[in-house]
Amino acid sequence: GFIVSWPIAYTLLSICKGKSQNFFSYAWRSIVITIPVVYFFGVIGFMLVTGTPLWAALTAAMFPYIPGDIVKCLVAAWLATKIKI
Repeated sequence: GFIVSWPIAYTLLSICKGKSQNFFSYAWRSIVITIPVVYFFGVIGFMLVTGTPLWAALTAAMFPYIPGDIVKCLVAAWLATKIKI
């Protein structure tokens, strides 16, 4: 589920990129668009593969990783402003 979600999430992110090329717009869009899409497909895939109920899947495959994913989005936004994407 997570691997399937990556092309979808980043296609949506590139479509919604907008004209503003600053750290906050990049960070906001990446957090609001990519994280929910990735976890939507990832948690569903996790539930299908393991047979766990929703709450167990959320606590095992989503909640522990959200802080790190937010940090990765912030680093990616910072890098995007430095290399002028």
